[in-house]
Amino acid sequence: MKYQYDTDAGNVSIIITVICNMNTTLSTGCPTSVSISPSAGPFSPGDVLTCSSNGNPAPSYQWTDSSGTVVSSTSTVTLPEGPFSLTCTATGDLPGSCSASDSISGIVDSKYRKRLNTLEITLMLITLSVG
Repeated sequence: MKYQYDTDAGNVSIIITVICNMNTTLSTGCPTSVSISPSAGPFSPGDVLTCSSNGNPAPSYQWTDSSGTVVSSTSTVTLPEGPFSLTCTATGDLPGSCSASDSISGIVDSKYRKRLNTLEITLMLITLSVG
């Protein structure tokens, strides 16, 4: 606010000028961070990753793979067997959209692959102890 005093012909008048900053951006609906849980493996087929973020109202979520293909438009994604690299992006609903992202990668081993890995380790230990 700006105050200005003016005296004209013996009268005192006060002129108040309100200056608005039109370039102010509100960020209450913008997510500032994203977290993925669980954040580390081991992972099994069918495990569910959950993406969460701050922001009010709640942001929308989108999971993409390493090629940019959308694999889920919710806060969760179910892991298939094999290697994965996923990014979760939380987007606020304010004009000029604002967002935050987090990524996770790993390998989802099937129960058979886990058994094979255990068997290979056991055989290596037996070979070392005999040799």
